Amino acid sequence: MSTADKAGNSRNEARGIVVDSRRLRSFRDHLSAADPDDYYRIRLRRSSLLGLVVTDLQANANLELQNQNGRRIALSNAPRQFAESINVSLEPGIYYIRVFRVRGNTNYRLRIGVNDIGIQPDPDNPDNPDNPDPPSGSPSTGRRATLVRDILDGPLGSNPTDLVDANGTLFFAADNGSDGRELWRSGGSSATTRQVRDIVSGPLGSNPGSLVNIDGVVYFAAEDGNNGRELWRSDGTTAGTVQVRDILAGRQGSNPSNLVNVNGVLYFTADGGNGRELWRSDGTTSGTVQVRDILPGSIGSDPSNLVNVNGILFFAANNGQDGRELWRSDGTAVGTVQVRDIFAGSQSSNPSGLVSFNNAVYFAADNGTNGRELWRSDGTAAGTTLVRDIFVGSPGSNPGSLVNVDGTLFFAAQTANDGRELWRSDGTTDGTVQVRDIFSGGLGSNPSDLVAVGSTLYFAAEDRTDGRELWRSNGTSAGTVQVADIVRGSGSSNPSELVNVGGTLFFAAEDEENGRELWRFRPPGSATAG
Repeated sequence: MSTADKAGNSRNEARGIVVDSRRLRSFRDHLSAADPDDYYRIRLRRSSLLGLVVTDLQANANLELQNQNGRRIALSNAPRQFAESINVSLEPGIYYIRVFRVRGNTNYRLRIGVNDIGIQPDPDNPDNPDNPDPPSGSPSTGRRATLVRDILDGPLGSNPTDLVDANGTLFFAADNGSDGRELWRSGGSSATTRQVRDIVSGPLGSNPGSLVNIDGVVYFAAEDGNNGRELWRSDGTTAGTVQVRDILAGRQGSNPSNLVNVNGVLYFTADGGNGRELWRSDGTTSGTVQVRDILPGSIGSDPSNLVNVNGILFFAANNGQDGRELWRSDGTAVGTVQVRDIFAGSQSSNPSGLVSFNNAVYFAADNGTNGRELWRSDGTAAGTTLVRDIFVGSPGSNPGSLVNVDGTLFFAAQTANDGRELWRSDGTTDGTVQVRDIFSGGLGSNPSDLVAVGSTLYFAAEDRTDGRELWRSNGTSAGTVQVADIVRGSGSSNPSELVNVGGTLFFAAEDEENGRELWRFRPPGSATAG
């Protein structure tokens, strides 16, 4: 069904709109062969940054900005029904917005936002009265989730990933639309959010991944266009962002992954030419070496889920005989051993989600009898045991996103009646319980990206009314509440990549205006809660 025609069909008939820096205006209309042009008129009373976005297209349409005399200032003409966007700085005056048909009939949604130049929102003081209304609220705390920086203008967004705290500075990977996917850093404000180094010049990018912090230096995997995907490090400067070692010579690369810090030593997995195995590095070329060839040959043992438990590395690997099981390592070849063959024989228990908790490693595994459930291990075969059979039967509850929050283990798990919901455990059978049924019924809220900020858990979850948004929990049902509804109504901002940086929560989220970008939330009680 077409939306009623409320826009003018020429500049003389343009629909007048009042715009200001304190609200985003949104209009719905349609284009057809009989109504191919829609015009809107705005007046800017001071120098401003104007943002225009057209979405919800079913056919191709373009977006044009004109001055008072009808002269074109900017044009957005993306192909097919891709969204159109214009972002431009303008002097005071009257301007015309034209949305016009290319082919086919279509409804559309036009969103208009302005920021007065010289009265820019202060990212470190979101309660400043000169700030525009925030795109999100916090029904539970009165605090707000705020956009850190719109790195890539328009509805696509820079898609931040692999967020990591490096001694109070956030590092992450993002794509600004011109340099490809590269390494970025942020101090929490728009001004301090910048690219570290353009490792591969041009739009392809080096695709940094698996970021980990060791004493303020970030290690990661990246490709420079010559050596394939290899191990890199960065101190946050362009000159200090360098390759550590070309492990596998040639363009194929060793493809490092699963990077983890164990008492100042980097452990990771890589393929040095004899399959994917366990490696370690002290940050130098000569100090980057394979720990043990667990499965000799070209396939490799493919270690994964690496975690530090009191200075001992735990991980999952396949030795070619016992399937994929739990292993441990002290960094030496002889000290790299299987802990227990949980699923006896050549079948695999597939340990995953490994996390340090109560001086042991907790994880999900399948012993072939109880399905995939919650397990713990002190590093010995006898001390590797099932914690609780949450979902009785062969499917299992499939625990995931395990995290230690101030002495409580939180995770997501599945049951037949409630679906996938939030659970907690003190390490005992009786102390392993569901926290809250957020999305009542068999579907579940599917909690993910669990992270600790102080003694509070933050995570992403979906309920029946607000879509997938940011939540928090203190371990009780009443204390498990939504933090911010970034996309109002049933739409979802889909928070992910949650990380705690000095008491401030950073994450990636999306809205209709900015696409997927970097956001932050300062919890109540933080030094500069916002």
